[in-house]
Amino acid sequence: MEALPASPELCAALQAAGRQLGLEGSVRERLMHEPIIAVAVSGGADSVALLAALSADEALRPRLYVLHYDHRVRGAESAGDAHWVAALSAALGIPCEIGQREAVGPASETNLRRDRHVWFAKAMAKLGARALCLGHHLDDRMETFLLRSARGAGVEGLAAPRAIQGFRDGTFRLRPLLARRRRELRAALFDAGVPWREDATNNDTTVPRNRVRAEVIPALEATFGSTWADGAVKVADNLGEAADAFRAWLAELGALPSAAGDLSVKGLVGRPRALCRLACSELLWSHGVEDVAGTIFETMVDDVVSGRSARYTLGGIEWELAAGVLKVFEKSTGWGEKLRPLIIGGSRTESGLTAAYVKVDATLWTSLSSGDILPTHEVYLRVVDPVELTWRSRLPGDRYQPLGSAGSTKVSDLLIDRKVPREVREQLPVIMIKGEVIWVPGAPPADSLRLSGPCEKALRLTWQSPSLTSDLPR
Repeated sequence: MEALPASPELCAALQAAGRQLGLEGSVRERLMHEPIIAVAVSGGADSVALLAALSADEALRPRLYVLHYDHRVRGAESAGDAHWVAALSAALGIPCEIGQREAVGPASETNLRRDRHVWFAKAMAKLGARALCLGHHLDDRMETFLLRSARGAGVEGLAAPRAIQGFRDGTFRLRPLLARRRRELRAALFDAGVPWREDATNNDTTVPRNRVRAEVIPALEATFGSTWADGAVKVADNLGEAADAFRAWLAELGALPSAAGDLSVKGLVGRPRALCRLACSELLWSHGVEDVAGTIFETMVDDVVSGRSARYTLGGIEWELAAGVLKVFEKSTGWGEKLRPLIIGGSRTESGLTAAYVKVDATLWTSLSSGDILPTHEVYLRVVDPVELTWRSRLPGDRYQPLGSAGSTKVSDLLIDRKVPREVREQLPVIMIKGEVIWVPGAPPADSLRLSGPCEKALRLTWQSPSLTSDLPR
């Protein structure tokens, strides 16, 4: 469903759908205090349902401002989404701002999400808006719960997403439809005759979230019935309450991140690990390190509980725990000489790496062969079996033959020629197969693994800089 009806009919249809859906009470109450309400609208059913519910509320409608970010992943379809959302906003008389990703073509979900939210933050600052409404629903909560359970997240991670999420800069995100199922949103739009845009990439089951949505959740519901969703959400709510209680306890102990960006942990010695885990994750999150699961992080928590001193490299940052304070020691650092496994289909490593098998269709191949997808953050390689991926810090003498080159070249020379800043070069991971370098973010991949055309199975490597202060030139 895509064609937009005439403005009067569209407004009436949206109001009908919005009244059927309604808004979560605590979220509406919070929005009543905001002079400007930013609404993230992709054009899909979820975000259109969100706009319908908000615009049906006469007290909120004059304050709405639509934000749309064009990821430029799907060519003309992506551009069509932007034009469609702009036309929808104009028909409703709601101001609209359109943002656009610089790069063109497919990218990892992690990088797309990062780019989108960076742009949202800039657009909100320009508008003077503090509130951003998102179209997340109950199915999103279930998917997030399962994905984060698989990587060992703590109480805060398992409770997400929450209806009201505040940030230290005074902004917050609200999810007015979080208690609704995806099918309820679509049914309300369909019954009222409200159109929406479909994104074909949501059907790509090589993406873990899509696979959970298409395969895992239906299997769970077939086994436990539809009440499984209510149970999963109740668990997430309980964990959210536990996180709030822990945070209040941390405040009493003076163990929340300071304005200077460090954390006093003297009061955490001998305390429960769950409490110390939340304190450490709060500090890391305040420095932009989002993925805080893993062995190194758990070692940090153990040391806080035990009162030990130590240093760690996590999220592209070297941390120091000494004299009862956990703080940043150095923001630009290497990863060490030790080879570490890179699991295909696994969660993002502390270096920011992910690996996955994907299909390269004709559209993606066109983007790759035309150079639309730059190797700064993402490459696609021919699969060799068995694939045993490892990574480590760059070492003197590292060299390989990059794509399109007549011979091997030093990694250091490649990065210098591409004008990668020194502080960034020092924290870049080197990815290897059986001891041979195959890629360093910022440089082309190995010529020996070049793709020759569309294929059913390719190896996609992506890298997201985990440091707030560094990124690669595009």
